[in-house]
Amino acid sequence: MPKSLIGLGANLDGRATTLQNVVRQLSAVPDLTISGLSRVYETKPIGGPSGQNAFLNAAVLVDSNHSPSTLLALLKKLETTCGRTKGQRWGPRVIDLDLLLYDDETIELPDLILPHPRMTFRRFVLHPACNIASEITHPTTGQTLGQLLNHLDKAPDYILFRGGTVQEREDIMDEVQEKLISHGITLQRKITKSISTDDSAACLRHDKFQDSAAWESKFKSSCILPKLIIYLDPFKNRDPHYQLSELPAFSGPRLDLKYSKRTHIPAGDEVSAAILAMTELPRPVTDISI
Repeated sequence: MPKSLIGLGANLDGRATTLQNVVRQLSAVPDLTISGLSRVYETKPIGGPSGQNAFLNAAVLVDSNHSPSTLLALLKKLETTCGRTKGQRWGPRVIDLDLLLYDDETIELPDLILPHPRMTFRRFVLHPACNIASEITHPTTGQTLGQLLNHLDKAPDYILFRGGTVQEREDIMDEVQEKLISHGITLQRKITKSISTDDSAACLRHDKFQDSAAWESKFKSSCILPKLIIYLDPFKNRDPHYQLSELPAFSGPRLDLKYSKRTHIPAGDEVSAAILAMTELPRPVTDISI
């Protein structure tokens, strides 16, 4: 029976009760069995309007013979039942249910992309998911969920922008730099001979007094893998022979901006949210369970 991973999130009044009600309703669905429930985490809201409450996030592992599209429709119906209405992107919500994985399937439909295209760098997804599914392999990276989270924990704060034109990459980095300043993060660009003409690199500095000379020395080793790779060109991401210049093949967290075009999210907003999602640490909540 196929296994599916579902992400849960809520940040309006009654957050904990809402998550518990969703799990109860899921457990009553015919031909669906809950095989894993994560602990609950609290995470700062990322992207969207300011002034939001913190999110409670969790993950549920289910066994079901429902098709991916049927399972997605079921989750959307549950959202509606809980009172969710269409609102601002990344805005406050009664409940958010994301179908993250369906076995090892890769699907790209107008209303469903599997695996979820933003799950590899979102800590608020990976932390609860690894509670119950750390050994599950992410189909497109070939890494287990535990390995993806470990990469975020241990990789240096180095981001690679791949594809597009130099000017397009520069414009995005300008936007991202402006958006990250209020979060105490500086996007410091790097120019080095180890980076190809199709790439631009930057590091994240969380402290203006950080030793930049030490970072520069580490960066010039040219053997380090980026914490996150951002694809501007949708075609190179699909070429199995296209790898990072002078680096081992990269199979870690990635953001493909072609999905931003589908959802009409400006590239600067998408990249900024991705960076915050991989830097903000979720806080385990000990007095709430689902």
